[in-house]
Parts: sequence; structure tokens; C-alpha cells
Amino acid sequence: MERRVFLVVLALVVLLGAYLRLVDLGGPSLWLDEILHLQVAQSLSEQPWYHFLTGVREIAGRTENGPLYYALQILGLRLAPGETGVRLMPAIVGVLALPLMAIAGNLVGGRLVAVVATFLLAVSPLHVYYSREGRPYSLLMTLAIVLLLALLRRGSRSGVWLAYGGCLLAAYTGIHAVPILLAFGTVSGMGVLWHFKERRTWLRSPYLHGVVAAVLALALSYG
Repeated sequence: MERRVFLVVLALVVLLGAYLRLVDLGGPSLWLDEILHLQVAQSLSEQPWYHFLTGVREIAGRTENGPLYYALQILGLRLAPGETGVRLMPAIVGVLALPLMAIAGNLVGGRLVAVVATFLLAVSPLHVYYSREGRPYSLLMTLAIVLLLALLRRGSRSGVWLAYGGCLLAAYTGIHAVPILLAFGTVSGMGVLWHFKERRTWLRSPYLHGVVAAVLALALSYG
């Protein structure tokens, strides 16, 4: 596929995905969990900034969602009122997942794979649905793709930044990110073991940063 055709088709796919996630975003009424999260976000917006690092608590003292999720919710509420504001940033993060998926697909199998993978994600009923909900699930999907890119770019400087940055953001997303961090750490650990078996050394393994990043993030994780 020629580069110009690839970029045009990819842009159309991303626009389709954006439309599906953003059209009539504030139409349906908020449901219970969205309302509860809205109350937490409104409460946090009136507290000092350092509470986002040390003191996020939800209903009955639980900590299900971390500071990153609520920071995005507060930003969305400042950009748009009502139901639209609650769902705006999850929708935007859901759209952001599309070009990231294209990058991952291109690294795996070239431009055609990138377009097909992005299209499948763009029209995925579950991804569209959860990108239109004031919950952290679209953020989790996007962070999972970031960590996939870290694995695909292992051994490079960008791969290292993606590993540590993605794991740090996941740690501040909440308890739902723990399975993603465990999976990333497990795959990275298997890579280190394979590298040790093949070359009798593990300190120079391109997967080692993934293990370190995952362990640090799990130790830091909220929830």
C-alpha cells in the first residue's frame, strides 16, 4: 500500500471511529457509577493538587479509580457541561487509541495490517460503547496499546520511555490496571528468560526495562 493512500485511508478510519465515539455523547442520561464518579471528581476539584498523589478516596473509603482517571474527568467537566463533560475525555482517549493501534499494526505487519487493525478497533461495539461511558475502560485500552508498543519497540530508547511512562500512567489509573501491568510484566519476564537462555545474560536483555517498570508500577498502584 502506497504511503499516501495509507495515510488517507487511515485518516478516514480514525474519523469514522471519532464520529462513533463522539456523536450525541451527552444524549443518554448518566447511570449510577457515572454519577458516583462525577461526585468524586467534583469533590477532588475543590481539594489541593497534592491529593491527586496521596489522597484519592471514593465512596465508603474505597480506591477503585486512581488520580489520572479523575484528573481527566475534571478536565472534561471544565470543557463541557453535564453528561457530555463526564464522557468527553473517555471518548477522546478512545479515539487516541486508534492511531496508536495503527502504529502497533504497522510494526507487526506493515501498512495493511495497520489499517485492518485500526478499522476493527474503530468499529468494535465494545470499544465504542466503553469509550462513550464515563468510566476508565477506554483509558485502560489505550494504556494497553502503549505497553504493546513498548514491547514492539523493545531495545530502543522510545521503547524504554513507553515502558516506564505507560506503567506509571497505569499505576495512577486505578485497580483495573493491575491485570494489564501483570500481563506486561509477565511477558517482559519471559523475554528476559528467553534472552538469558539464548545468550547467557539477562542484564542486557531488551525486556529488562519492562520487568522493572511493571514491578515499580505495581508497587505504586492505587487500590
